[in-house]
Amino acid sequence: MCPVFSCWLRTRGSSGHSEFQLEIEAK
Repeated sequence: MCPVFSCWLRTRGSSGHSEFQLEIEAK
């Protein structure tokens, strides 16, 4: 997991958690 993704997830918060996981799966 790249640090950039971690930062994005933090900025998005719990709401972005789902989106974050989806992005990883899509990749």
